[in-house]
Amino acid sequence: MTQNVLIFNNQTVTPVQFILYLSRREVGNVASVVWQQMFAPPKVPAPVTWTDDWSAVFASLEDEIFSPIELRPTSVGRRWTIRTADGKQELVDSGDARPGYLEIRNDSGVITNPGVGLGGHGAEYIADVFSGATAVFGIGSPQYWIALPSLPMQNGQSIGEATFLLPPAQITSPVAVTVTLTGPPLVWAFSHSMADPAALLRAARELR
Repeated sequence: MTQNVLIFNNQTVTPVQFILYLSRREVGNVASVVWQQMFAPPKVPAPVTWTDDWSAVFASLEDEIFSPIELRPTSVGRRWTIRTADGKQELVDSGDARPGYLEIRNDSGVITNPGVGLGGHGAEYIADVFSGATAVFGIGSPQYWIALPSLPMQNGQSIGEATFLLPPAQITSPVAVTVTLTGPPLVWAFSHSMADPAALLRAARELR
């Protein structure tokens, strides 16, 4: 499993929050959410690590924030079912789906919000799926984006209505990347390392 490392260097004089989110398709009913986030103090490297392992997930939804109820590791090309047993909703592996897809059928008897996760965190959801319906997620290569929200955000919060201090930027090679923020005016620069991601992470932690 690929280990990815992102080091955020805040070279401004104030703390900032940065968020990561995924965008892999243009399907209108799929909500991208804050996948990972961290507050970065000035002059102190802020590391984020993850692996490219997928999950099936379903969540509650309140005030545009998806809160995972259950998240199950999965391979691509699997079908999952949300069912109710002993009064509790749960995810059950239900066999093969089309190659390149994850399918999550809602058989729970109530409306729910299925999604896909990456690296152990929910990343994208389809809201308000009725019982008897199936949510289909086409899985391709993840497209990682980084952004600086104007207001604090939390994991699972929808990106749709968010405003940002800088236009979001795509991270084209996330295996070992350093993001440096300078300003004002705010400007960020991206550098990609050929070093072992674990070595990059150790170096960043030694500077904290």
